[in-house]
Amino acid sequence: MNYTWLVWDTGERLLLARSLGYMLARLPDSDFVRLHRQYAFHRHWVGGVERDPMPGPWRV
Repeated sequence: MNYTWLVWDTGERLLLARSLGYMLARLPDSDFVRLHRQYAFHRHWVGGVERDPMPGPWRV
């Protein structure tokens, strides 16, 4: 079974017994971006994406 945490800007969290892919398929593509197979964000809360020299290839 796959689980997904939904997290609000207030800190409230909700654990759902659904995959991230399932949840993203039901959200507007224009508002959400999947940055990794385990992470997706609302575009409003992403300030930028850049190369990170250590340890991984990207910094959000």
